Amino acid sequence: MYFPPQPPTYRVEASNANGTRENTFTYALHLPRPVVVRPPVVHAETIKTSNGEDIVTLWIPRRGNTPQSRRADDTTLLFSHGNATDLGICFPVLDRLAVALGVNIFAYDYSGYGGSTGKPSPKNTNADIEAAYEYLRSKYPQQSQKVILYGQSLGTALSVYLGSKLCLKGDTAVAGAILHSPLMSALRCLRDIEQTKWYDVYPSIDDIKNITFPIFLIHGKEDADIPIHHTFGLLANAQVPYEPWYAESCGHNDIEAVHPVLYRQKLQAFIDDVRDGKANRFADSIRARLHATLPSHSLSPVVPSSDEAPSSAGVMSSR
Repeated sequence: MYFPPQPPTYRVEASNANGTRENTFTYALHLPRPVVVRPPVVHAETIKTSNGEDIVTLWIPRRGNTPQSRRADDTTLLFSHGNATDLGICFPVLDRLAVALGVNIFAYDYSGYGGSTGKPSPKNTNADIEAAYEYLRSKYPQQSQKVILYGQSLGTALSVYLGSKLCLKGDTAVAGAILHSPLMSALRCLRDIEQTKWYDVYPSIDDIKNITFPIFLIHGKEDADIPIHHTFGLLANAQVPYEPWYAESCGHNDIEAVHPVLYRQKLQAFIDDVRDGKANRFADSIRARLHATLPSHSLSPVVPSSDEAPSSAGVMSSR
């Protein structure tokens, strides 16, 4: 179920620069000359989870001189990566996004991934994202006034879990979520089921119903690992859906590579709308259209093919 890269693709080491203790982050360990990154570009720290594991985190502050980077420094993406990757693989993409989107990014490795201790499990990964969120809010309170959860593949389940829990508690710091190649639940990746089984894990199809902030879903139309009907099911159960993006000619892991410019534009549009309090303005129209297009808003996995996907035209056609 879990596939952490072995060996890890990075290391975190303590060093002293100008008499100040700091951690260096070294990635691309497979190369003859691995890449070494230091503050202020990235701040690597290890934090403790409620399950007693030590997980590695990366704070990547926004940089550059763009209209977005000149806005108030109050927005951070909390990034949860996919299954078969770790922070060393993710860092170059996340670093570019921090510059291009003008937002801070806080990422973390799951228990048993990269330099984090323990073994991955549903219990541990849930504790991992909770620890990451709590650390982000306490360490960077100004920059995390608006948190946007960004999950990819496995990471979408953790983002939905955390978002659901926080909404039920009345925590309003999370202002939106981006679910990139999401799954309805783990068991539904193996076979079609209508109702969630007691032994299923990562039941995003149920948890998403509790989320009261806008949710932007992204899925490749040709995804063979987690087919696009998972996004249809999640959309049909979301309270505040944002205009989804069904990426043409894309599978599970290549959307940002096939459509690099459009990918950044779509993310920027959602982030700007969240910052401006406008991300929910078309939710009713989107939800009505989805329920008219999809066969049901129940848990049924019987959904249209990608060719019959709910149209994105007409509601936010400029995005």
